[in-house]
Formats: sequence, C-alpha cells, structure tokens
Amino acid sequence: MTQPAIVELDEQHPASAMLAGKLMQFNESHARAYDFDAVRLAIFDAQGNLCGGLLGATGWSWLNIDILFVELPLRHTGLGRELVRRAIEIAQVRGCIGAMLDTFDFQARGFYEKLGFSVFGELANMPPGHTRYWMRREIAAG
Repeated sequence: MTQPAIVELDEQHPASAMLAGKLMQFNESHARAYDFDAVRLAIFDAQGNLCGGLLGATGWSWLNIDILFVELPLRHTGLGRELVRRAIEIAQVRGCIGAMLDTFDFQARGFYEKLGFSVFGELANMPPGHTRYWMRREIAAG
C-alpha cells in the first residue's frame, strides 16, 4: 500500500473547500449545526468615506468579533464602544450567551476590559516581542 502524500494547496484548489466541509460535518456530529450569521457594522463620515467598523459572526450561541477598527482621529469618541454595544445587541437578539475576540498588547486589551471582557488565554511572542490575548464576556439574556 502506498503512503498518503501531503501536498501544499493554493487557495483555489477544490480540496480547500472540501476540508472545511469535512470539519464542519465532523463538528456537527458532536454539536448542533453551526448556523453562521454575519455581523457587519460600518462607520461612514459625511462624505461617505469608511472610517471604521466591526466584522464578526454569531454561531453556537456566541458572538465572535473578528475585526474592530476605528480610524485614529475618531478613537476615544465612543464609536468603538458603540460598535461593540450594537454587535452585542444583535447577538442578544440571536440568543447568544457570550462574546469572544482576540487582540494584541499593542491593540486594545484595556478598551475591551472596560467593556466587560476578560482574558481567558494568552500567547507570548506572538508576534515576536508581543503578546496575543483571547478575551470573552457574558451576554445577558435579551
């Protein structure tokens, strides 16, 4: 019998999507189906320029915040806090029990802590010389 071969794939290779499907099928055999629902919020200025926003998703009763960004001149104005508040509000309506995200020591750990998030994991030297943090917070029933 021939040994299986490990092959590096490019983005377009059909096996990439097939792998994701196989993992989802396995996961669903142990937990209920993952109903992915996007959360997309954006900030536009009066001229229609994108100034920030939040991208995430809800699934398995959790909100995962993937991206939160606010342009430098608009930071400390409450816009970031409002983005997170709105995302959590959406998650509450969808029946989520918690929110999670990751951030780095050079990003916004303190900001998230002020919003009720706490660190549940960290990885030093990721990237080298910095620390990556995984954070969570509970969401009260809507």
